[in-house]
Amino acid sequence: EPLDFEEKTKDSAVPTADVKAQVQSQTDFAAGVLSDHKSRGSKFNLIDTIAKLDALIEKIKNKGLFAFDTETTSLHPEDCTLVGISFSVEEKEAFYLPLAHAYLGAPVQLAKDDVFAKLAPVFADHKIKKIGHNVKFDLLVLYFAGLSAVKGVYADTMLMAHLLDSVQSCALDNLAEKYLSYKTIKYSDVAGSGSKSVTFDNVPVDIACAYSGEDSEVALRLFNVLLPKIKDEGKANDILFNLEMPCLSVLFDMERVGALVSADELYRQTEVLKSELQAVQKDIYAAAGQEFNIASPKQLGNVLFESLAIPYPKKVKVDKNGNKQYSTAEDVLTEIAPMYDIANLVLRFRSVSKLIGTYTEKLPLLISKRTGRIHTSFNQAGTTTGRLSSSDPNLQNIPARTHEGKLIRKAFIAPQGYTLVSADYSQIELRLIAHIAKDPNLIKAFKLGYDIHKATAAEVLGKDINEVTGEERSRAKATNFGLMYGMGAHGLSAQTGLSFKAAKAYIDCYFTRYPKIRDYMDSIKKFAHEHGYVETILGRRIDFPGINSTNRIAVTGAERAAINAPMQGSAADIIKIAMIAIEKWITSLPADTVRMILQVHDELVFEVKNEFLDEATAKIKELMENAVTLDVPLLAGIGIGQNWGDAH
Repeated sequence: EPLDFEEKTKDSAVPTADVKAQVQSQTDFAAGVLSDHKSRGSKFNLIDTIAKLDALIEKIKNKGLFAFDTETTSLHPEDCTLVGISFSVEEKEAFYLPLAHAYLGAPVQLAKDDVFAKLAPVFADHKIKKIGHNVKFDLLVLYFAGLSAVKGVYADTMLMAHLLDSVQSCALDNLAEKYLSYKTIKYSDVAGSGSKSVTFDNVPVDIACAYSGEDSEVALRLFNVLLPKIKDEGKANDILFNLEMPCLSVLFDMERVGALVSADELYRQTEVLKSELQAVQKDIYAAAGQEFNIASPKQLGNVLFESLAIPYPKKVKVDKNGNKQYSTAEDVLTEIAPMYDIANLVLRFRSVSKLIGTYTEKLPLLISKRTGRIHTSFNQAGTTTGRLSSSDPNLQNIPARTHEGKLIRKAFIAPQGYTLVSADYSQIELRLIAHIAKDPNLIKAFKLGYDIHKATAAEVLGKDINEVTGEERSRAKATNFGLMYGMGAHGLSAQTGLSFKAAKAYIDCYFTRYPKIRDYMDSIKKFAHEHGYVETILGRRIDFPGINSTNRIAVTGAERAAINAPMQGSAADIIKIAMIAIEKWITSLPADTVRMILQVHDELVFEVKNEFLDEATAKIKELMENAVTLDVPLLAGIGIGQNWGDAH
């Protein structure tokens, strides 16, 4: 069924004396912050009459470009109230249009319907360029507030900054300081922080005017400073306008639609996981011979390394009072786990607790009251490699292959009349290393459609592919994936149970059969040391500022990451190209026939109308496999089901 976006009516609560006092003290503080800012020479104008709004619209039409920013009561566009919008057309000047400031004594504000009737044609005009910082959020806010047609979104300063330096913080405040030497008013300056904070509809209009106006004015100035840099920076201009901005519009659609999640299924899972947690807790107490707080690293450390006298695998630290301090981090527990089962139990306890806290208990709280769906946020500037990250909920962290991971995915369900389709790239990073390193043996194995890990084992061991055992295949698999992450003989030995000597011999043999892979790894490290960055196949820069550090451990870590970054970053570029192509195809179909709802690493998830399933799966596969042309074929696997767990 089409999604029903009803306008939510806001309860007009009468403010209590506490809230009034809080707002007043916040107002006094904010007024002080603003008087510091008045000396900067920027002009912030309040739009409180239709005549002023008309004059602003005229200004926008003459210029053909403006930056804008929205103010809301929360960070969830689908459930928040739009409190105001600011605009900047020229540097040093901005306008604030208040719509829903609701504190006692708030001035009369223009009616939203009247304002939207005037603004709709401006936002819908693709010839008028729109600029924003993290503009996807603002577009979603406008959409859910009733302004659904926005065309001509030209650039996002957050994405521009991220393309210029993939390691820096892309928050507006940080970028203003770095590129404009300008200190902005912080959100906490005007709305307070922690228990003293108020929602934006309680911020006085004149203070909101300066705060919000500054945000759009700074975004405009950043755009003017960053655009020439983007044009000078290799392929950054192409990537911004042909990949990231079109991808932003795809993600906008995905976030707008959201995913259907069954709260009942999650409640059931919470019960199952909690009983499992109790069982594991019992086993831990039995193994320890005592009860203690498993979630306390201090108590756990004392139980493991003092009561049970398990040899501590690191150098013991001592605090200033002479007490021994034991780490119970994952690496420590993993190291002792083969000999002491209690460590396995604790790791299990932690993973189950995390699943409950992060997913089964939290996801029901994220279901929108308005749409009945979960609207995750996809971030294009959240990783150095260009991979998308997601938050509220973070879908990247759902365990990939475990039983519990499958359980959580089962809660993501298809609406009536639809089936979920999961499409994911098979071994894309291995295919990319074959392509980038131009290794003939690896390319040949992919072209012939061999099981790549069996083919690797056959090459390295010099035997027929049909004679490769399961154990030999899994060693080859550990090597294939491990080397891409710069793993050495120690790592392979830990993963496969081979002795260090045997693991080293295996890797040496691997490089004899795949000499171009070693050449690639050496050349990419050299390139990273010389330039401080590496590139994807599209020319996206991935920065490694620590690669020439004096700290040897930091350098080795950066080298390992630099070996993998071109594959991970190229895989991210490729799936974005596929998403743009698929979205273009989706928009050519009758509305709501196919909806792209999720992206996780190399996987895309769709809701497809049942009667269109065969056609859609074939088309999605074709568009993913033809996203780019490499020396090896791209392969996309397709799964279908009534829930994501069955389709994945």
